[in-house]
Amino acid sequence: MIRLLTNKASFRLTPGYLSVLLKVDHFDILGVSRNYNVNKLTLETSYKNVQKIFHPDKFSGQTIEVKECSEFLSSYINEAYSTLKDDYERSLYMLLLEGVEVKEDDKLTNPKHLESIMDLNEKIDEGTNELMALKEDVRDKIEEIKYDFNEAMENKELDKAKEKCILLSYYMKADDAIFQKINDA
Repeated sequence: MIRLLTNKASFRLTPGYLSVLLKVDHFDILGVSRNYNVNKLTLETSYKNVQKIFHPDKFSGQTIEVKECSEFLSSYINEAYSTLKDDYERSLYMLLLEGVEVKEDDKLTNPKHLESIMDLNEKIDEGTNELMALKEDVRDKIEEIKYDFNEAMENKELDKAKEKCILLSYYMKADDAIFQKINDA
């Protein structure tokens, strides 16, 4: 049996069969604290260090079972890093760890948020000369939403955190739309 970083995961290797029991989350596997405001430099360093240990190239001379195990672990490590380095994906994942799923068709429920998004989209569609200023405003709003999400998660206000996660997706889409408008001009 192979032990992974902690006693939270075990891998049972038998001829022709790989049995994996994972009890670790993405934060555990990368050895970073379960916090929304993850330090991205620390995250990247941890990712590289863990990947050095489990990368399939290190197990090229091993049995097929060991190679399959290292490929699985490497894939899981990549998924963990990809999820945690992205602000929106990290918020979705943290909610999922708390048993809250955000679906693609989930919409904003707060009328104030809906109105602000509609106003923002109108400004983007107009394509005014103020797009750079609008982009800065949107970036500021994204930072505010991320702060509010983190606070809601710390206080276990999961409904509020879910609303902030959905709002974050709208503002990130708006940021992308503004970027596209600026580049098209």
